[in-house]
This record gives sequence, structure tokens and C-alpha cells, in this order.
Amino acid sequence: MTQQINLSLKKLKGIKPKGVKPRPNSNLEKLIQVTDELIEKHSKDQFSISLYDNHFSWYEKMFQEFNADFSNCIEFSESDLVAWISYYSDLEKNDARTVITGICSGVLLTVLAENNKKNNKKTILDIDGNNQKFSGLFYCAKYADELTVRNFIGDGICKYFATEGGQVDKLCLFNISGTQSANNCGLKGLVGSLYLINSTNNDSVVSHPFATNVWVVNSNFTSNSGILSIGSADRIWVFNNLINDIDYHANLDKKELFFNVLKKGSDFNRMRYTGDKTYSANFKSFVFYDPDFNQIDLTKISSENFFVGEPAMMKYKKITELSNSLTNKPFEEIMQTLDQIEKIYERIETK
Repeated sequence: MTQQINLSLKKLKGIKPKGVKPRPNSNLEKLIQVTDELIEKHSKDQFSISLYDNHFSWYEKMFQEFNADFSNCIEFSESDLVAWISYYSDLEKNDARTVITGICSGVLLTVLAENNKKNNKKTILDIDGNNQKFSGLFYCAKYADELTVRNFIGDGICKYFATEGGQVDKLCLFNISGTQSANNCGLKGLVGSLYLINSTNNDSVVSHPFATNVWVVNSNFTSNSGILSIGSADRIWVFNNLINDIDYHANLDKKELFFNVLKKGSDFNRMRYTGDKTYSANFKSFVFYDPDFNQIDLTKISSENFFVGEPAMMKYKKITELSNSLTNKPFEEIMQTLDQIEKIYERIETK
């Protein structure tokens, strides 16, 4: 049976980011004791560690160590994991402890998901950080059925999620302030649908996500170093964003759809394919609408069907109107609208 877990950290009575005093012998207390040991051991003297590197081998080492030394003596639930995240949020950390703590959160989510699967239970988490800071949250986590992460500050949140054989059906990041959100998620793994909504940062970058569906909504990529950079997806949906440039990295097989409706006020420059130098990105359908300008600079982008500018508006008017309606809407309403957009697109294409 699917159990929806929707927990707000500020509602966890008695659990605070600092000075927490869990009751003796509680699951949370045991979990904190165990992970404190792991974090101290693996971050000691590792001052050269950077959040921007690939630490999957480090994740594997910590995952194996946790399973070998602690999995038989400690059990924890979704609510324990959320309380653990609250405890470690906003704590002062050097670079090494930031990376290792993020990896540790990924290990715990993977362990929880694997235990749930053994018990025929799905792992569905909806975590509200209430604007606490947790860089590297769920770094390298491999499994979940559905994960929603809301209102966190930090870089590299859900970085390398579901890589190297990992899997998640739905991954939603909402109101995340930081760079490299979901960076390389799904690489050599499987992400069903990735949603990046209301991303904010002066250097906002979405780097190389790999998923069946990628949705980028209500975000700002207009800083000097800001660029929307997408890995590979069968369908890419980009709605109501301020964007100057788009980089697209993908393998050579034809993808089904790229659909972009820019937010009014974007100063869009170009979209380019940055993969193999001898080939171009290839789509079955390419839809691009800029309310301020009807021409775009495309570099190494090809498609069977192009709808750019006025033709896009004429064929997909209802979708462009819905895109413009997404500003300042709550998460649940945005998700309902995106579902509506997908259904409208399907109806149009099957006529």
C-alpha cells in the first residue's frame, strides 16, 4: 500500500537543528550517534573534498559500512529521517563535513527505500525544509518511489540522485535556492519525471539531468554565469522561466519533444547542442515560444516538426496561456497545471 508522507520540519515538536535532545534510546538518538561516527570518520582530514566533484565511490564505501556495522542494530522510519535532516540542517560545517553529511543523507534514504521494498512498501516522501540550509541533501541517493524536496537552501541538492543503476519514479524540487540542483541525476540510472520548480540563485544552473520527462518551471537563469543545461530526456518541458541561454547535452538518438514557453521579459540569446561535435540534437517535435521575439538562434538543433514563434502560439495557444499562469502559484496547483498541460498536448497530437 502506498503511504504518502508529507512532513514539515517546523512541525516536528522537540526536534531543532541545534541543541536537540531526543529521548534516551530513541531511533533518532541511535541514528544520530551512528551517523556522527560515520561523518567524523570520513570527513577527518579530507579538506580537499568539494561538493562539485563526483563522490559516488565515497557513497558506496559509506553505504557498505553502514549496512555492515549498523543495519542490524538500528531501524528508522520516514519521520526519523526527516527529524535527522532537521538536526543536521543549518549546522556550521567545513567543505568536507558538508559533502560527507550530504552523502550520509543519501545513504540513509537508500537504506530506508531498500527496507521498505523488502516489506512491500513504497517510499514516498514530501519534505519541507522551511528555508533551512542543507547543501548536498540526498547526494547520491539511489532509490525512492516519489520524493519531493521543498524550501531548502543549498548547493548540490539531490545531486547524482538515482545514478549507477538507481531509480526514482518522480523527483520534485520546489523553491530550492542553490546551484547544481539534481546535477547528473539519472545518469546510468532511471528517473521517470524530474520537476525543477522555482529555482532561485544568482548563479542558477541546472546541470545535466537525465530523465524520461524533465520539467523546468518558474526559474531564473539570467545571471552572468546562469545557463539552463539539460542532459537527456525523451520529453523536455520548459515553462515560464527567465532564460538567456540553453545548452543541451544528449546522446544521438532522436528525442520526442522539446517544448519551451519563455516568460515575458527574457532576453533569450540561443539554444545549442553541446554533445558530439559531428552531430546535431534531433527531436521529433520542437516547440519554442518567446512572447517578446519570434526568432531564435539554434545551433546544431534539428527536428521533424518545428513550431517557433507564431506557429507555436497558433497550435498550442491553451498551453502558452497556462504557462503564463504559473507565476506565484502554490506547489500543488502548479503540479495540477502541468498535468493539465501534458493532457492537452496529448489531445492535440492525437487529433
